Amino acid sequence: MTVRLHETRLRMEEGAVAAALNDFTELADQAAEALGTGHALVLDARSHAALCRGLAGDAVGARDACAALVEMLEQRHGPGHLLTLSALTDLGRWAGEAGDTHAAVDIYLQAVARLESAVGRLHRDTLIARHNLAYWRGLAGERRLAVEEFTAAAEDAERALGADHPTTLTYRVNLSFWRGLAGEPAMALAELTELQPRVDRVLGADHPRALRTRQQRAELLERSGDRGGAATLLTSLLADMIRVQGSGHPRTREAAEALARCGEREIR
Repeated sequence: MTVRLHETRLRMEEGAVAAALNDFTELADQAAEALGTGHALVLDARSHAALCRGLAGDAVGARDACAALVEMLEQRHGPGHLLTLSALTDLGRWAGEAGDTHAAVDIYLQAVARLESAVGRLHRDTLIARHNLAYWRGLAGERRLAVEEFTAAAEDAERALGADHPTTLTYRVNLSFWRGLAGEPAMALAELTELQPRVDRVLGADHPRALRTRQQRAELLERSGDRGGAATLLTSLLADMIRVQGSGHPRTREAAEALARCGEREIR
């Protein structure tokens, strides 16, 4: 069963999400019957099945599956165990993806507090949860507080990992972007322009984060009224996105729609 779990995980990572969901669900049921509902392999299979549901577009199903998994893990391992906390952060993600940003904030607040108690403020898992808390806080409309939380997470990531670590750069980029959304577009654009060469150097110019940074710069330009500047940036970005990610990628479609809004071309 362990080999089958590994093989199914590989299929999921290769993009066969629907097939992987069926396999994980079937494996979890079979393992529960043979090993018991609380066995580690059963819980692992259920965790991956929940992820597949979300990746397949069923955020509500993923949220509900994660909620059930958190309850099971809390009973088996306790609320402060890392497996429980991993499932709790997954629950926060899918609650947000299902449209309840305020629930996502509440769940991530719980997760951050538990993670800080269990492994410390600078642990990788805690830093990720703090970053995600700030993200959902911003989407819930609390942009100023989100900027404060992004700032603290970015500073701690730099302290723990270094200034050029990919995680630190991601946090710095998102901090600047949300600073722009919170009402400081000029400062945000200056910061993103300064960060772009570092992101390109560390990750490569075709890395998804490097492309996303250019897209965020374009979005802030558009929001600030500089549609010409946004269109210029989007035109070159869209060509690179199509080359690297394909025309059907969600971010590529977003860039095409933004360019169309700027009046430079029609959506193809």
